[in-house]
This record gives sequence, C-alpha cells and structure tokens, in this order.
Amino acid sequence: RDSEDPKIIEAARGVLTRQCGGEWCIVPKDYDAEAVALFDAVVDPSSPIAIRYTRDHPIVDVFTAPVKMLRLRGEDCDSLVSFLGALLLAAGAIPEMVTVQTKGADTWSHIFLRVPRDGSDGVSEVAASEADHYNYLYLDPSMPDKPAGWAPPGTQYVLATGRPAGIVVKARVWNVL
Repeated sequence: RDSEDPKIIEAARGVLTRQCGGEWCIVPKDYDAEAVALFDAVVDPSSPIAIRYTRDHPIVDVFTAPVKMLRLRGEDCDSLVSFLGALLLAAGAIPEMVTVQTKGADTWSHIFLRVPRDGSDGVSEVAASEADHYNYLYLDPSMPDKPAGWAPPGTQYVLATGRPAGIVVKARVWNVL
C-alpha cells in the first residue's frame, strides 16, 4: 500500500529524475538502470533516502511500514525489502520477494527482492522454465557491500531446480501483487 503514498512516490521520482549535465542521469525506459538507481539510493549513506541495516529486536520481529522508514532511517532485511519494494512499485516495476533458508538455519533466514530484467514481466520472454529464474535482477538492500544483481550463492539454481546449492538450502518466490 505504501507504494501509492505521495512520500514514497516523491522519493522514487526524486531518484529517477536527477539530471547530469543537462541530460537525465538514468535514460528513460532503462528499467534495469532504474531498479539499480533505487537500490543504490537505499544503500548509499549519502543518499537522502538511505536506510541503514540494523538488527531487529531480539525477541519480536518488528516490521516498519515504508513511509515510516523515511523518518527512522534504519531497519532489518524484511523492512528494507518492503521499503525498496514500495519504491520499485512506485516507479512502475513489479518486484518479487525471495525468501531463502541458508545452511545452518532452522527455517527461512533471509529475504530480498528480484525484478524482471529490462522491465519484462518475467514470464513472457522465457516461459516458466529453469532459465526463468536467471532472467531477474536480484536486489538485496540488507547487504550494502554487495552490488545490485547479487543474491546469496546458489539462489537462482535452487529456485530453478529445487535442489540445494551454494549456501542456500531452499528458496521461494513471493509475488507482491
């Protein structure tokens, strides 16, 4: 819902409408570049909409709405995913949430986003096949030292085959719409 909030729309458009030397910094309709720019704006400490990864409360899972995060400026992986997801939706992208269970974890242990490459819907170009899970740009805002495109090692393979790989034991995709 917060993707429709004027503050979230303003934050997303502020990132995407920057000018560089009389030109748009991000070429219109370069949807991969838009997703990367929004990701970078969330993880870059010098950005006006940056959110610092912080651990969650040790006893309860705290979830913060994206609009409130513009004021709080710090959250854990699930709230960061909600914030970046709201920005992406406000910019016209259709993100999906990916949850993974990593080796050594008893249950689902991490969440991040993915968006179809170049603005596709993710299925029209590559029918639901193993290759489909590689046709996405992965975005993990809780890992600011990792670039856009990074996902926990093995994620795409596990999504495509259902078999463990890398550090990922199992993975699941959640559509946000």
